[in-house]
Amino acid sequence: MSTERFLSVYTPTHKRPMLLRLCRASVESQTLPCEHVVIPDEVGIGIAGVYAALPEHAPKASGAYVMVLSDDNILVDETFAAELRREAERADWPDAIVFKGQIADSVQPLSWGGEPQIEKIDLSCFAVRRRVWLAHAADWGHRYEGDFDFIHAVWACGHRLHWWDRLAFRALQIGRGAPEPAEMVTA
Repeated sequence: MSTERFLSVYTPTHKRPMLLRLCRASVESQTLPCEHVVIPDEVGIGIAGVYAALPEHAPKASGAYVMVLSDDNILVDETFAAELRREAERADWPDAIVFKGQIADSVQPLSWGGEPQIEKIDLSCFAVRRRVWLAHAADWGHRYEGDFDFIHAVWACGHRLHWWDRLAFRALQIGRGAPEPAEMVTA
């Protein structure tokens, strides 16, 4: 893994300034510095449009591994990136590392260690090697479940997935791509 930056965190965002600030702070606080690529949705194309535009923006992420962290999600602690790097090395640099994310009381993925299953892996619970990220950027489905479409395509092509039992991030709201609540913006 030479001297290149280990992790790029890719965050599409639209009308969530307060949540984005918390998301950014969680990435900036990492003990292993990360590249944070923030892609603003200036024209309001929504989640489907953001995923459709991903192939255009994918090359902006230059780390050895890339993960998507939604603008309403935060990394759970400042050691995540450093621990992810150690896990990648321990697992001999797999093509994808699947980990856990939390939304409300649910921890994803619900299906563990095998073929990714719709509604059982969510929240972009994975980081992938940059070459895999670039090769499969067009596989992000143009729908809310585009993250599932991506990781399933990676799995279906025979890329090596490594399952890591670690909570990586949590969602601050259940927004399904909606702007943050007005009371949050005015607070």
